[in-house]
Amino acid sequence: MYFSTARANISGPVTGAATVIGTPAPGTDWLFAEGYTGPNFHEYLVLANFDPSLTATATVKLEYSNGAVDPVTVTVAPQSLTIFDVNAASAAFAQSTPELSTEVTSDNPIVAERQEYFRFNQSIQSIPGGTDVIGQPGPAKTSYSFAEGYTASGFNEFLTLQNPNTTSETVAVTLYMANSITTQQIVTVGPQTRVTLNINSIVIPVAQANTDAGYAVSMSVQALSGTIVAERPMYYSYLNGLALGGTDVVGYTG
Repeated sequence: MYFSTARANISGPVTGAATVIGTPAPGTDWLFAEGYTGPNFHEYLVLANFDPSLTATATVKLEYSNGAVDPVTVTVAPQSLTIFDVNAASAAFAQSTPELSTEVTSDNPIVAERQEYFRFNQSIQSIPGGTDVIGQPGPAKTSYSFAEGYTASGFNEFLTLQNPNTTSETVAVTLYMANSITTQQIVTVGPQTRVTLNINSIVIPVAQANTDAGYAVSMSVQALSGTIVAERPMYYSYLNGLALGGTDVVGYTG
């Protein structure tokens, strides 16, 4: 998908492209660790119902970084789609925070996808773009892996962790750099909430202290006490600003 668009809450045009692999089948539970509705970001959920006769009633549970939870009921007509404006829903919820995760459950199988348009304000410039991901089919998993990651100048990498459970989860995030150099962070994620890790702030000090480490990084995410959902957003200004944009991916669970 290629786009050139504008949003009232985003300062300037938004251009870019996104690609996503379809899911093998509709489901009744979809999880999104990433989500942001602050200035210069606009988030949507697209809910598709492929059944020829049954209406799907879905609950969009917005889980904020302060522990607040806002469940919103959405109906999706047969062989139709509904676009859910997460920014608008968050603006109407007094306890909302810009950072949030989402769980979508439905009485009949649907497919849930998240679109995010942005102008990410990096220190050297504003980066326009958009990301598009299909949710992690529920239930949440115990481990995730990410092969790709980069934290050198012009790149900003994050890891978002969603805990959809009603008890806190302890998570081990292990980062793998060049020449067998690793570092680990232990993170506690409260019930039905979201935590964001700035991967640059973890990797760069290691790379500066040991030049053999480099700035490329892979990650493994392991829930030590239950289950978790993990996504990796990354924003970039490549070749001195010739290529601008962002990507996002849910971790591999195989």
